[in-house]
Amino acid sequence: MNGFNNTATEVTTAALAVSISDATVTEGDTGTTNAVFTVRLSAPGTQTITASYRTILDTADGTDLNMASGFVTFAPGTTNQPIVIAVRGDTFRETNEQFFIELYNPVNAILGRARGSGTILDDETMVPALSISDTSVVEGNSGMIEAQFTISLSAPVGNMVWFDFATSDGTAKAMEGDYSSTGGNWFILPGSTNATLRVNVFGDTLPEPNETFFVTITSTSAPVTRAVGTCVILDDEPPLPPLIVAASTVLLSESYTPTNGYIDPGETVTANVALQNLGGGNPSITATLLSTGGVSSISGPQNYGVLSSGAAAVPRPFTFTANGACGSMLNAVLRLESGGTNFATITNQIVLGHPILVLAQNFDSTNSIPSGWANGAGSGFQWMIGGIFSHSPPNTVFIIDPPFPTDRPLLSPPLAISTASAQLAFLHRRVLGTGSGGVLEIAIGDDSFTDILAAGGSFVSGGYTHTMSNATALAGRMAWSGTVAGFVRTLVNLPPSAAGQSVRLSWRFVSNGQGAMSGWYVDTVSVTEAICSAPSLRILSPVKLGGQFHFCFESATGKTYWVDATDSLTSTNWQPVQSIPGDGSQKMVTNSIPASGQRFYRLRVP
Repeated sequence: MNGFNNTATEVTTAALAVSISDATVTEGDTGTTNAVFTVRLSAPGTQTITASYRTILDTADGTDLNMASGFVTFAPGTTNQPIVIAVRGDTFRETNEQFFIELYNPVNAILGRARGSGTILDDETMVPALSISDTSVVEGNSGMIEAQFTISLSAPVGNMVWFDFATSDGTAKAMEGDYSSTGGNWFILPGSTNATLRVNVFGDTLPEPNETFFVTITSTSAPVTRAVGTCVILDDEPPLPPLIVAASTVLLSESYTPTNGYIDPGETVTANVALQNLGGGNPSITATLLSTGGVSSISGPQNYGVLSSGAAAVPRPFTFTANGACGSMLNAVLRLESGGTNFATITNQIVLGHPILVLAQNFDSTNSIPSGWANGAGSGFQWMIGGIFSHSPPNTVFIIDPPFPTDRPLLSPPLAISTASAQLAFLHRRVLGTGSGGVLEIAIGDDSFTDILAAGGSFVSGGYTHTMSNATALAGRMAWSGTVAGFVRTLVNLPPSAAGQSVRLSWRFVSNGQGAMSGWYVDTVSVTEAICSAPSLRILSPVKLGGQFHFCFESATGKTYWVDATDSLTSTNWQPVQSIPGDGSQKMVTNSIPASGQRFYRLRVP
């Protein structure tokens, strides 16, 4: 209203807006670094202006910054005010993180941009890596104990690190009850640098070497610098004594020509015999090959040095002459001495001649009984193919020891046997109740099945272990029974009467129905025969002394040699002079020369 007229004038002032900026900060490794947000007025005011603020977390959490809240105040004429947030440094490898500062409840102003974004930049460049430790446990005599592997991260990170793990056998076998096989995935928590994996190890009272198994880790969350951890299961039974075995025999040279790569009757050979210590201790061993078991003309002792427990086999050469029939077993006996004292003897069994394979079956090419093989007539459970236990994966042939009476043979295909040197070899393991057992039977030609021993065969190794009770169909007979956790080898000489015949073999299983629900597992079956070489027929060192003519020749064991003579090469009338049985040695022939002063000799094997 003025003094000149009655008109009213209204003055309108625009509202001021308060807004907040974003802020970005590099976190650092220690202490705090300030993230500074700027709060601005859209224009200077003429009165005091305030606004409240608060912190809102997003991917950042309370460990990453000091959360703050309060007021910002603008005095008249001012347009900018800071809000300072302290960001904490760390050494975690992590992604960039975010939080917000939010304005609210303005006084004498309105809200413009009410939320500012705070970005924390991670400044770690090292990529933390995973590794697994080794460990060891004393197994104990019973129950179980935990083997603990530590999974380590080289530096903490701000997120969970996942990894997969799996156990695997070394000399310790999960299937034989040494430890519990396990696997899966696990994690290391954010900010932590380790996690623990636990594997159950089972106690026993068997004296045995220390055993090992492994845990392998893989991860897509972090690189792995050490992927395999080893656990040593420390045996706590009294120390094992040394157990020296003949690990291998490798032929180096042969006296017969042409050579055939095998030791033949009557042949002088040189062979590397490798010895290994499968027990405990570290004995120093000298070995002497004895003149027994078909071995003669022997070279001297060999010094093997220290044979450490579990170390590789050590070879040494021996030269000797092999005596025996083709296909027979040469028993090369080594006498071992340690420190000048007799330590042990080892018998290394060697088949004379070139083995010919008549049958080979490992049951791995099919998931059913192979062609030619069959379940024989009987009762109860039948033989099957499967992979629960096998010596040559994936399969073996087996029969369950069931809770009901069973009498069932597994029959081989018909086999044509040519010589009296045929041998059967197979591997088997068993978990059988006291009323259950297995036997090996043979049918020769048209004869019925009978026990291998009754038929004239013999066990070289791995023979029967028990006499069966009267409560089974095998009453009073020797058989395989009881429990053997691993596969063992049985070697059998087939009856000499099998030569020139067709035979079938039978693995007969009998149970009285009180079985342990495991069974008899048979694998890697073979039948072999032998073909032997002989020294070439040569007249050696012929010489005339006075009225006598002398010459020599090399003989072979099992052969008969004839010396014939004639006074004229144009005559077909050769007269026998002498019959000489061969024994692998050199033979001398002496014969009188006739008055005519001329005689011709020949050497032959009929």
